[in-house]
Amino acid sequence: MGIIQDITNIFKTKPKKEQDKAAVDRREKQDALHKAFSDIQQQRLHGIISTLKELSTNEEIKANLKQTRHYKEFEEKVTDIIETYNRKLDHIDPSIKESQKLTVLPIVEAKLKELDKWCEEPTKTDKTLIWKNIGNVIKHSLKAIKNIGNKGYTDEIEKVRYYMKAVKNAKQNTKEAKEEVRGATKPLTAKSTTKKLLESNLQPKKTKPKSKTKQRG
Repeated sequence: MGIIQDITNIFKTKPKKEQDKAAVDRREKQDALHKAFSDIQQQRLHGIISTLKELSTNEEIKANLKQTRHYKEFEEKVTDIIETYNRKLDHIDPSIKESQKLTVLPIVEAKLKELDKWCEEPTKTDKTLIWKNIGNVIKHSLKAIKNIGNKGYTDEIEKVRYYMKAVKNAKQNTKEAKEEVRGATKPLTAKSTTKKLLESNLQPKKTKPKSKTKQRG
């Protein structure tokens, strides 16, 4: 029985060449999956850097930020992150594996963490909503990097886009906040504006009394 089992095992065992080929195929599939995964991460990191570039180059954003005293320091910090990212990629051999390009990721993450902490100050001291929104852009960009390899990235990047839209449309918010500081007006909100409209619509319209004309006899 033992001899028959041994013979059966011999026939079941694949020849060495087939075993080697199967092992090579497995490695190639793993490498392909790893490369695809690394490519996605690299694209996501590049997207976050593009958001930072927009914060520092968009003319509307710059016009609003220049009205605040923290603008110059913020611009320097954002530029430093972008230049660090570009410098690191420039020194990587183009033929190197995509996964190696992600060595820049922890460096960008560390600098974003510093910027996130720095944003707390202007958010507290500047009476402008734009800094609050910028702080949220940085905060969720940092969270996106931390989740760059999983589904959490998508949720965080959606929040980044939401707050970026708020930053771009911050001109009216900035103007109202500055007027509030000067005591000129209170900032308008959707709620208060709606209330005023409703109140105005509920008020009866005042009409001038018709003048009575004397009838001539």
